[in-house]
Amino acid sequence: QDNRMGGQTSAMSEKIQKICASYGVNTYRWPANREAAQEMLTSLQVQVEDQQRLLRAHESFVLSEASALLAPLRLGGNSLIEDWRLFCKKEKSIYATLNLFEGDMNLRANCWYPAAQEQQIQGLLSSTMSQTGQNSAVLISHRTPPRKSPPTYIRTNEFTAIFQELVDTYGLPNYGEANPALFTIVTFPFLFGVMYGDVGHGSMLLSVGLFAVWKAEDIKHTIPDLYYARYIVTMMGLFAVYVGFLYNDFFSIGFSFFTSRWVEAEGGRPGPGGIISYEPAPWFDTK
Repeated sequence: QDNRMGGQTSAMSEKIQKICASYGVNTYRWPANREAAQEMLTSLQVQVEDQQRLLRAHESFVLSEASALLAPLRLGGNSLIEDWRLFCKKEKSIYATLNLFEGDMNLRANCWYPAAQEQQIQGLLSSTMSQTGQNSAVLISHRTPPRKSPPTYIRTNEFTAIFQELVDTYGLPNYGEANPALFTIVTFPFLFGVMYGDVGHGSMLLSVGLFAVWKAEDIKHTIPDLYYARYIVTMMGLFAVYVGFLYNDFFSIGFSFFTSRWVEAEGGRPGPGGIISYEPAPWFDTK
């Protein structure tokens, strides 16, 4: 107000300015008249329009670049950014593996490999050398007993992989020990069915598992967790339905799918001590 009126700055104005400066408050000059205010408004509107036009141009540029990165390079192929990601992941894995080698010009490393795959590894190295025309790698096997205990290698497939991972959460068997995952393939879904025994709920779970098995290739990248667990979900649903029939339970409602093979003895009266006797039903084999 003092500057607008052209007078000297008062003590109150100086104190307010110091307080604003100490707290980082932005101060703006107040226009002296209506014409100055209108001129300032017009200038600010021009700045806002310029900023909005610049923002729209930047968004259009970002969207065009993103669409170019996300568009498939060929029919059924990956996008450009996916190819970049795979390239970086591949290069990173290569350098992480090379860091495990020793030497300067000729690199060497000690590694474990399954004895049953030795010929396959030798053939792969030979084919690589024939294609490149250079001695790229040589596998030299040591037949002497190792000083360290070999690591555990368990061969799995799409069906047993999820069960093996379940066992690995409790611990890996040592080299040469029995693998409990073979028994877990049956015992885990069965015990799940004992706890979850219900024909209705088990049928829903079984339907999800069968759908995942049927549409495995379609959900491989969209729902990877369900794709990986499709077989164990199917087996858990199957055992849940089986035990549900044993429980005569359908959506937590008791039904008599199967009647009991035991009936009360003739008369149905309690005997001594209030004990009621049962005998095999005549329609069952009692031999």
